[in-house]
Amino acid sequence: MADSNRSDWLATRQKNSPSPIEKMLSRIFLLFEDIIKVSLFHCQRCGECILSHTAFVCSQRCPE
Repeated sequence: MADSNRSDWLATRQKNSPSPIEKMLSRIFLLFEDIIKVSLFHCQRCGECILSHTAFVCSQRCPE
């Protein structure tokens, strides 16, 4: 493969913006995720979520 054609095979070459339906679905899924994490696992929404790796026990020491 020539170096000049190298960018042709990259998957991240084109960035498509999400459609309005995709944006709406994303917001709905994030809302449900937030409701479930906070109510069931006492998530503090610190942004360092590793619930799936710790048997769904929040081990983060987030400031309250």
